[in-house]
Amino acid sequence: MWPTGSEGSSGKRRLAENQHVNLRFQRGPTSLLELADMPNVNRSAIILKARKPLVDWVNDVDPADNAVPISLHDAQREPTVYLIPDCDSDEAAAEWVKAAFDWLFERELWGWYTDETLWPRNRTYEMFCRWFDYSVHSIVEDMSDEPLLRDEDDDN
Repeated sequence: MWPTGSEGSSGKRRLAENQHVNLRFQRGPTSLLELADMPNVNRSAIILKARKPLVDWVNDVDPADNAVPISLHDAQREPTVYLIPDCDSDEAAAEWVKAAFDWLFERELWGWYTDETLWPRNRTYEMFCRWFDYSVHSIVEDMSDEPLLRDEDDDN
């Protein structure tokens, strides 16, 4: 359901306060023609979700005294979405993941602990598959009127 601002005055106030939400998203597409005009990005997306071995590792290596263990639900609450080259099949996406598994693995480990001495050694594709589930999405639509920025764009 698209937010419309019809949730009463508090909903309208929230929309006004959240100016970073662009107008296209606030009102949603108003016609099939506008829906057809939504730009399809020339990328596929991979959503990477933690599995139990990652959670076990996070809890085992946590250097903090009296650290509260995380659950699988905690680890999966906000999965990472990676935009990858446009893949025309699940097989092509799987090949990309297999070729880039170590980079993906390191990005995920770094998200938990930046101290590389805590990271598991001898990471393999099979280990990656035990630690993560991933789903591939070949249709990626840009719902924002704002230009796409990269972190390095902030340096200018």
